[in-house]
Amino acid sequence: MIPDQLVLGSGGVLGDTWMSAAIAGLLDAGGPDLRATGRFVGTSAGSIVATRLAAGQDMREYMNRRFGVDRPEGSGIDRGGQLENPSVGGGESGGTLGSVATALLSGTRPASTFLRRALLRAVPEGQEELTRLGGTIERLMPDWDPRLSLVGVEVERGARLVMDGEGELGLSVSEAVRASCAIPGVFRPVESARGPIVDGGVWSPVNLDAVQAPDGASVLCFYPSGYHSSPRSLRRAATTGISRTMVSVEAATVRRRGARVLVITPDAAAALAIGPNRMDHRRDEAVARAGFRQGLGLADGLERWLKGAR
Repeated sequence: MIPDQLVLGSGGVLGDTWMSAAIAGLLDAGGPDLRATGRFVGTSAGSIVATRLAAGQDMREYMNRRFGVDRPEGSGIDRGGQLENPSVGGGESGGTLGSVATALLSGTRPASTFLRRALLRAVPEGQEELTRLGGTIERLMPDWDPRLSLVGVEVERGARLVMDGEGELGLSVSEAVRASCAIPGVFRPVESARGPIVDGGVWSPVNLDAVQAPDGASVLCFYPSGYHSSPRSLRRAATTGISRTMVSVEAATVRRRGARVLVITPDAAAALAIGPNRMDHRRDEAVARAGFRQGLGLADGLERWLKGAR
C-alpha cells in the first residue's frame, strides 16, 4: 500500500541525506514505493526529496551511486526500528516559552505572520546562489508534476506560500525548489510575482498542515529535525522542543480533518550520525548508512500502519 500524501520536512543537507536513505531502505526491505504517492508536500531539503520522488528517481540506485549504501551481504533486516508516535510534541518545549512561541508561530494568526515578517526584514539578504541545485532540478523535472507542492515564505508579507505551478507566480520547479531552500541570511531569495521568497522552514519544519487531506486519507511525514542531539545546550533543547510542539499541533490539525497521520523522525543511530550541524557535509556517508538501516527496520511497521493496524 502507498500513502495518499507524503510530507517531507526541512533539515539541511543531512536531512536530505537521511530522508533519501530511509526511503531507499524502506523500498529495499519490500516497503512501499513512495514514488507512487498521490501528493508530495516538500519544505526546504524536503522540496528536493519530494521532487526526486515525483520525478520517479529510484532512491536505492541514487543512494548506492552516491555512497555505496546497500544492505550488507548476508545480513538480515533489523526489525527494531520504531515508528514515531504521531504526537511528536511533548513536555520539552520549555514550559511557558514553548507555549508562547508555539502560539505565535503556529497557523495563520496575524501575530504569526507579523513576527515572521519582522524577523525576515531584520535578517540581511543572503548572497549565495543555489545555482548548482537549480541546474540539477531543472534536468530532473523541467515541468511541474500535478502531485507536487513546495513550500516557501514571502519575505514582504511573512506569509506561507505553497507553490505548485498554478496561479500567477510563474515559477519553474527549479525556481520553487531554490526558493524553498533559500535560508534567510545565507542564500539569495528567489524573486516571484509576489516578491522575494525564502525557505519554507521559516514557517514550519514540515508544514504538515499545508496538506489538504480528505477524510480517511493517510499522511506520512518525514521530520528530519525532530530529534534531540546530545550533548545539547539549553537553547538547542528549547528550539527543538518548540519545533516538535509545532509539528504536533499541525498533526492534530490534519487529524481533525479526518486524516490519519504518521510522523517519522531519525532514530538514535541516525540522530547521532547527523549531530548538531545539519549542514555538515562530512557526515553525509554516516547519515546515509544510518538512514538506510532505519528504513530497513521501518518497512514492516509502516506496511501495517498503511493497512490500518494500530
